[in-house]
Amino acid sequence: MSPNVRASLAALLFTFVGALGFFVGGVWRYEVGVPLAVFYFLLVLNTFFSVRYFAAMTKPNDIVQNCFDAVLILFYIWLAFSLREPLQFAFVLTVFFGVTVLKYVLLRRGNLYRAIISRKMYMNAGGCAFSLLSLMLMGAGYVFPTVLVGTGAFIALTVYLLYVNPMYRTLPKTP
Repeated sequence: MSPNVRASLAALLFTFVGALGFFVGGVWRYEVGVPLAVFYFLLVLNTFFSVRYFAAMTKPNDIVQNCFDAVLILFYIWLAFSLREPLQFAFVLTVFFGVTVLKYVLLRRGNLYRAIISRKMYMNAGGCAFSLLSLMLMGAGYVFPTVLVGTGAFIALTVYLLYVNPMYRTLPKTP
């Protein structure tokens, strides 16, 4: 499957699951539901570009990377159904980013695109740290401001990574 098809299918699946979580869970009725939904759908947007870009660097029959992808799909589903529960959302997001860091650590081994993969790995490690900080702040009772600031920061980061200093420039050749 081509990187474009893989990325499109992932984005469609995650968008569908996110919409299902949003509407079935009545997320709009919760103070932090809509900002968490915005965060989730920005994550889907970033994931589209990430999958399209990094799938071109991954051998299609790489069992380890395919297993990571399957686990990350499960995390996306969990995130989509956590939109009403900000602490759970932050916890799942922390673990999700932690798993992605490990995915990229393993992808980097023996790969010609080590520098690009390292940049993605460090960005996701930052996402893991930011999510953990958010989890701690929410646990301390600062749920609403943490969700608002976190979503605002993620909006700014998305604009930066997609338009100002694009993370996903020229697509590498598929192995």
